[in-house]
Amino acid sequence: MKGLEAALSVPLDEVSVFMSASETHNLKNINKTKEQTYPVLAEVTRESITVGKSVRGYLSTVFGCPYEGKVSIDQIIRVSE
Repeated sequence: MKGLEAALSVPLDEVSVFMSASETHNLKNINKTKEQTYPVLAEVTRESITVGKSVRGYLSTVFGCPYEGKVSIDQIIRVSE
């Protein structure tokens, strides 16, 4: 939400949210587990839409993780859903 608040202080049309398909990369990147990240993404997305911004989501490490190696398709699908 801090990042969103800063972003909304300037003119922009779109907000981007992201997380990693691998647990380790997500922890190292944003210091949260995947389960901890979902509610944050939901809150940022809701607030962005409320103020009239479109939202685009990104999923990192779908083609491999520098910490875990191969990321399973099942794991990618679960996070994407």
